[in-house]
Amino acid sequence: MKVIFLDIDGVMVTGNHLIDNPGHEDGFGHGFDRNAIHELGIIVETTDAKIVISSAWRIMGGLPAMRALWKERELPGQVIDVTPNFGDRGDEIKTWLDTTGRERGVEQWVVVDDDIHDLGRVSDKLVVTSFRYGLTRDRTLEIIRILEERVGGLHE
Repeated sequence: MKVIFLDIDGVMVTGNHLIDNPGHEDGFGHGFDRNAIHELGIIVETTDAKIVISSAWRIMGGLPAMRALWKERELPGQVIDVTPNFGDRGDEIKTWLDTTGRERGVEQWVVVDDDIHDLGRVSDKLVVTSFRYGLTRDRTLEIIRILEERVGGLHE
């Protein structure tokens, strides 16, 4: 299995989208940038990766809320889980990989985030976006490259 650890603000919610679409919110929060949604669709279709939410958005209702968000907004991909919440995002991701990821047979993974703070432990699999633009084509290609690598895996 391949997994995308997905942040939301700065990846799916972008500065440009907020400026161009003020007040574009629903019961879940800010709307997602349609370009970022398109790029996520390309990643999921190309790699068959599953999504684990590592964003602070996961705290507002956990996995059921994230699945409801994906369904309500008709977003691409399948949200299979959220990372634990104890403060250091890199440690949260590593903990998920060492427990749930091992159980589910995760072979490849990537972290997509606009903030490198607390992500040092996963920096070798980190794709950094900018808050202004979020998930763009160049980041999409980088993510696909990481997920399609034949070497490495869960603990490398």
